[in-house]
Amino acid sequence: MKTLLIKSNQGNHSGFNRKYSLLEVCGTLKEAKEALIKASFDLSDDHIVRNGRAFDANSGRYVCTNSDNFFNYDGYTYMLINHNDLDLFNGGNYGYLPANVINELNNEQ
Repeated sequence: MKTLLIKSNQGNHSGFNRKYSLLEVCGTLKEAKEALIKASFDLSDDHIVRNGRAFDANSGRYVCTNSDNFFNYDGYTYMLINHNDLDLFNGGNYGYLPANVINELNNEQ
């Protein structure tokens, strides 16, 4: 199933103030999880591999693991979504998805 990696705007936003941008389109969940892990490493040189997971050497905590579908870093939320998740983005805590993300999810491979 097509899975997207999206990134929220910075800060503690919800509803209309929560904005998202599309980072990557993946054909499978496995590819998407790899993209999420890669995104966590690309954020900082202080992120290292520990036990096969992204670890922040400065904070002493894991940023993202192989079982995660999202992570937060520096006020941004990075998450994996698929067509089944569209109902979450109804203006509540998750806000709304932009049209390009919705269109990408509706255009299944």
